[in-house]
Amino acid sequence: MRILIAEDDAVLSSFVRKSLEAEYYAVDLANDGYHGLSMAMRTEYDVIVLDLNHLRTDELLLLRRFRRSMPGTPLLIVSESNRVKDRVECLDSGADDYLVKPFSFLELLARVRALLRRSKRSYEIAPSIPLHT
Repeated sequence: MRILIAEDDAVLSSFVRKSLEAEYYAVDLANDGYHGLSMAMRTEYDVIVLDLNHLRTDELLLLRRFRRSMPGTPLLIVSESNRVKDRVECLDSGADDYLVKPFSFLELLARVRALLRRSKRSYEIAPSIPLHT
C-alpha cells in the first residue's frame, strides 16, 4: 500500500516515513501540500497524510482541491491546532480524520489502518494486524 506524506518538517516526515516503511508501507514524501497535490495527481495513493498547520483559507482550499481531485482517497490531516473549530472545518472540507501534533506514531499508524479499512477500495490486512486471534 502506498502512502503520501505531505509535511514541511523534514525531520518529522523522515521519521514517519521510516516508521511506516518498517510496517511494510510504501511511502512518498512531499515537502508541502502543493507539491503533495501535484504528486497525487500523477500517482494513486491509498492514504494521504496532509500537514495543515496554519489552517488559513488557502490551506482549506488546498484540502478541498485534494478532495475534489481524489474523492475516494482517505485524507488524514495532521496539524498543530487543537481548536475544535479547526478540526470541524477540516472535516467539513473533506478530511476523513484529524490528528493533533505532537502525536504518537502508534496512533498515526492505527488511524492509517482505520482509514484503509473504511476506504471503498478492498485491501489486504496490514501486516501489523494479527490474522488470527
